[in-house]
Amino acid sequence: MLFIRGLVHVTLVFGVMGVMVPFLISRLDRFLPRFTFGWAYWTGAIIFVSGILMGLCCTLLLAAKGLGTPSPYNPPKRLVMDGPYKYMRNPMAVSFVVTLLGEGIFFASLAILAYSVLIFLIYHMLIIPWEERNLERRFGSLYMEYKARVPRWLPRVL
Repeated sequence: MLFIRGLVHVTLVFGVMGVMVPFLISRLDRFLPRFTFGWAYWTGAIIFVSGILMGLCCTLLLAAKGLGTPSPYNPPKRLVMDGPYKYMRNPMAVSFVVTLLGEGIFFASLAILAYSVLIFLIYHMLIIPWEERNLERRFGSLYMEYKARVPRWLPRVL
């Protein structure tokens, strides 16, 4: 039951913050200059789908290997260091920001692109520091070693 609640929470947060809010923000575009490039439509779609797939992959990994969800209601019981987590510490945050960037490019929306930058800053300055303190407390030296080995945002090259 807790697992289902966690997945519902993640779906609602991503649905509201990733679909509804960008839709509402896009209404501001009528006041902003528009950009249009022939390649933007398909590029945005590919970036958007890539972000969604990475987020889905991370959610499934947290469920299967971490025995939890990205939700604070049911956090992983084990530290996940496989899949995207092998290359960067915050692939869920990256996947969300990438998804928003894809939306902004797809819809040629400067407002959604600005929103994606704002979300990145919120993750970087507020959410990730809180999350890292929590992970240090829960997983101790195992997380500290992982943190020293794996970069936060940009994937590490093998």
